[in-house]
Amino acid sequence: MKPKSLCPKCGELFSRKWNMREHCRTQHHYDPDPNPRPSPIRQGKNKELINSSVNSTGLSMASAPVVKFLKMMSNSVRFQQTGIGNSTNAPLANSMGSIENALDYLLENFVVVGKKEFNGLSGYFCKKCVTFQYRYITNLWQDRTAKDEHLLHTVHTSPDVNRLVNQYELQIQAGAALIELTNSLFPGEKIFTLCPPVPFANGPVIKLDSLSVDKWAEAAIMKTGQVIEDDSYLNGFLMRAKGTYAQIIISSGPFKGTYFIAVQKSR
Repeated sequence: MKPKSLCPKCGELFSRKWNMREHCRTQHHYDPDPNPRPSPIRQGKNKELINSSVNSTGLSMASAPVVKFLKMMSNSVRFQQTGIGNSTNAPLANSMGSIENALDYLLENFVVVGKKEFNGLSGYFCKKCVTFQYRYITNLWQDRTAKDEHLLHTVHTSPDVNRLVNQYELQIQAGAALIELTNSLFPGEKIFTLCPPVPFANGPVIKLDSLSVDKWAEAAIMKTGQVIEDDSYLNGFLMRAKGTYAQIIISSGPFKGTYFIAVQKSR
């Protein structure tokens, strides 16, 4: 029988050492083994994997794709599990410092899905618990938003005082994260797309008195199908929509009506 790993803090048993370390990082805020030594079996497998990668692609451990992968994994930990600015970010990010750790974490916690499976992104910064969450969206009209998911599964308690003090700064970081995630999902040139309206569609709704109120709204409606050349229009839309799609309702003027706008990658 495979020996079980014991949490040095609370004594809980785990079938895998990685699970024990993950438990310590999330529950006790430290990593009991930040630089683990691979077992001979695992080391052999890693060596074989690395050698085959070098032989077939010419990649080395210090190559740009490997560095990008490790950065992606640390970002996933920071945004998805601990919330932006959380004090546990550093030990979590530091523990991702090897290919073995990154692959273990990926296989344990994620299902790899191609970017083309998603049609949008939804983000939400909660001012009550001072955290940021996001969701990848497949159906723009029916999927729950990040706000829906947060309110459905979160019981709000008093947040850490330090996070309340830094709320504005964390909110700015959340906005930057949303822009970064959008550029990752839709790399390269992007366009605003006018989607078919659907009654009772789920998702964010933006109400404006007229189209001339905000330049980003004018660009989103008047320049659909055109490459977005001014990042301020794209970023303005992302910040107001809290994601890459929204219903924009114009209550007066020549453009009065409802427009379902989504950001997409230019073909």
